[in-house]
Amino acid sequence: MSTYQEFRAYSPFYDAVMARISMTDERGGEFFALIPAMSGKSYRKAKAEALEMIGEAMAQGCQPGEVMRT
Repeated sequence: MSTYQEFRAYSPFYDAVMARISMTDERGGEFFALIPAMSGKSYRKAKAEALEMIGEAMAQGCQPGEVMRT
């Protein structure tokens, strides 16, 4: 798995602090997922799931952008 970046900011859309988990593919395209910026075990689990979804999207050759659960 490549390295990832994590940014936290308040989202007026969600009315909460959200974490943007982001990775880039070999072409420089950004794939990202938004998760609530909580703390502890539940946050680590949510971040691991987001990274897995991003990795799968990249492996499947999807277009860069937001990766969401279906």
